[in-house]
Amino acid sequence: MSEALVDALAEFHAVDYEALGLSDLGKPDGFIDRQIEGWNRRWHAARTTDLADMDTVYAWLKANQPDNAFVSLVHNDYKLDNVMLAANDPGQIVAIFDWDMCTLGDPLSDLGALLTYWTEPEDPPYLQATAMMPVGYPGFLSRSELVTRYAEKSGRAVEHIHFYHALGLFRLTVIVAQIYIRYRRGQTQDPRFAAMEMMIPALARRACELTST
Repeated sequence: MSEALVDALAEFHAVDYEALGLSDLGKPDGFIDRQIEGWNRRWHAARTTDLADMDTVYAWLKANQPDNAFVSLVHNDYKLDNVMLAANDPGQIVAIFDWDMCTLGDPLSDLGALLTYWTEPEDPPYLQATAMMPVGYPGFLSRSELVTRYAEKSGRAVEHIHFYHALGLFRLTVIVAQIYIRYRRGQTQDPRFAAMEMMIPALARRACELTST
């Protein structure tokens, strides 16, 4: 499953979007900076408390943007629960869903976002508590194996993957905060959302840790 997930992402990023008439799908120039600024604005609109870690990550992201000129289609929400696996072959992806944020930009932002959902048995308990992927499942790729496989399949350099991973965690923290504040305001009654309060500082803490990697 994990190998298929990575392979499909590399194949997707290799799609000739110009041949498909998708050259006007987005504005790749300044894509990463817009991501940083946009999620920072959403954070300040959704936060229920101040988090110094988020301020640290924002400043680090602004100061450490990689010089990556490569442009591809970007899914913007690529993860295990947005794909369909073949019923008789869990190593084959037959469909990818949730295309509403697809655009043109830096493909490594998809890889970094995927890493945010990847939790390993050796991770500290606070991070394992946020797990959205199998933890310690036999044969499931580690984060480093995922990155190595993507680099092999795509032929792209991944030396700045910590930046994209931190950006993905910064973004995920904001998404969780947006969901949680709706719960706090009574806009949703789903009791599961109460647990997201503890996820916000945990994800921000992990993102902050990556800034010193």
